[in-house]
Amino acid sequence: MTTQPATKIWPQPIEIIGVTGEYASGKTLFAVTIDPKNTRLYDTEKGSGSYEQLGINRVSVQDEMAKIKPNGYKPFDVFVWFWNDIKQIPKGKYSVIGIDTISEIEDGLVEWVDKNPGYFNHTAGQYMKMSGIKWGDVKTLWKSILSDLSSKCQTFVFCAHMSNVWNGDRPTGKRKPKGKETLLELASLYLLMERKPDTNGNFPTKPAANLVKSRLVHTRFNEETGEIDIVPCLPPRIPVCTPVMIRKYMLSPPDYS
Repeated sequence: MTTQPATKIWPQPIEIIGVTGEYASGKTLFAVTIDPKNTRLYDTEKGSGSYEQLGINRVSVQDEMAKIKPNGYKPFDVFVWFWNDIKQIPKGKYSVIGIDTISEIEDGLVEWVDKNPGYFNHTAGQYMKMSGIKWGDVKTLWKSILSDLSSKCQTFVFCAHMSNVWNGDRPTGKRKPKGKETLLELASLYLLMERKPDTNGNFPTKPAANLVKSRLVHTRFNEETGEIDIVPCLPPRIPVCTPVMIRKYMLSPPDYS
């Protein structure tokens, strides 16, 4: 029976991590450096090839799909292949399982649900008349898949692009992470990465990040008040955001005073 790697990769569990940001903001770098030699990464855009030397188990989704569908494939096909593939992963074989990026998998998920209403005891007619039913089924299936996937490893990490926020048919100039709300709901940690140039135009080697969401806290008994103090592990902005720094914050929270 396969068990999880003996070494815990975090001081306290982080089951699901989301990483978003603009192009070259450090999303993939963060994902592949959590625990490289025990990481299986589904690469949907050929963006992580240069990191294979770290020892990650990289799966080029494009290459795999080209073998299965040499005449072309759609997001539906990618989702079906991905869903079947992750079912075969033994629990505990990898400490980290990741997807970079999540968008095509999610697009295929929606297509699959649209074509299989009977799986949820619904009909195509119900989906046409009441779209809320379909989107509820999308959420239910996605939550089930992600929960199952995160149970196979210590951390499931996904990378997401940014997209425009629209007001009617016009962009507002604001940006948001791509992806269904289920991703944000399930994530214990969601980071908005950035790597901005300095005054000389030089980009830092390590990105910074703003917290989109964090459930990571320190709890301790306050002898003066007799109550439990709950202190966030991470500051709202992390000047240097790497897995190593996240671990340091988890062991010693910032001085908020």
